[in-house]
Amino acid sequence: MADERPGLDRLRAALANWLAYLQSCPLPGGCLLSAAAAEFDGRPGPVRDVVVADTDLWRATLQRDAEVAVRAGELPADTDPAQLVFELEGVALAVNRAVQLDRDAGAARRGRQAVDRLLGA
Repeated sequence: MADERPGLDRLRAALANWLAYLQSCPLPGGCLLSAAAAEFDGRPGPVRDVVVADTDLWRATLQRDAEVAVRAGELPADTDPAQLVFELEGVALAVNRAVQLDRDAGAARRGRQAVDRLLGA
């Protein structure tokens, strides 16, 4: 991902890597941050604080690349980068749930289709 140029290429690479990780995550329960977020979202404390900080950093990283992509004309000018990141995160969370709860081997493929639709195939 870091080898990709900022903007749409890096955004695509980040999402491809994220979905691949979710599909083949070696951790029991899948993505640690997703699992921790679900468990600690309503509980104050240091674990929740770390999860919030890490997810905020990840969202900011994705949003910066979305902003670069909009400025470069790689995404439509009326794209709201924060909304785009919200929707991309929703796709990843759905993939994680489908892989973990449903044991759905096709979840990452469907996630990639959703990402392609959001970013323009």
